[in-house]
This record gives sequence, C-alpha cells and structure tokens, in this order.
Amino acid sequence: LLLLCHEGWVLFQHANVLLNPYLQRLDRTYGIALLRKRRYWVVASVLSLYWLREILSMVACLAYVSPATRVMILASSAYHTAKICLVSLDAHRRFSPRLGI
Repeated sequence: LLLLCHEGWVLFQHANVLLNPYLQRLDRTYGIALLRKRRYWVVASVLSLYWLREILSMVACLAYVSPATRVMILASSAYHTAKICLVSLDAHRRFSPRLGI
C-alpha cells in the first residue's frame, strides 16, 4: 500500500509539471535566477535531494520486486548517484562543461 501511494504521488508530481507549462516556466525562471546569482550549490542541492529521494524510494522496494526489476533499480540508483556526483562537481567548479553553464 505504501509503495502504491508513493508511486501515485510521484505520478501526480510528474504529470502536474509536464502538463502545466506555467510550472515549467516557473521552475526554469527560478533556476536561471539562482544561476545568475551564482547560487550553484542551491541548484545542486535541490537536484541532489530530488535524485536521492528517487534512490531511497527505489531501494525501499527491493524486497518486493522481481530479480530483473532489482537489477534495473540498482542500475538506476548507480545512474542517479553519478548524476549527484557530477552536479556537485559542477557546483564546486562553478560551471558545467556539458551544459555550458
């Protein structure tokens, strides 16, 4: 039941952002304003916490899924961990060579 509630909440969040252009524009404007103010660690922290929540929610499900899904969860967790490391490195350097920030 907890897993179902979490997945419903995540679906609601993603659908709301994807289907609501105003929220997309607001997120983009806020992110750009933070970058202009050179608040790189704020941007990196928000993204890292979002990705960490994704990792923790997937790992919490490991005991309830099939072996194939476990492999996908572990691969996705590794990918999200790499993204956290890279965005933190970008914040430390104060630019992103991949994104031109």
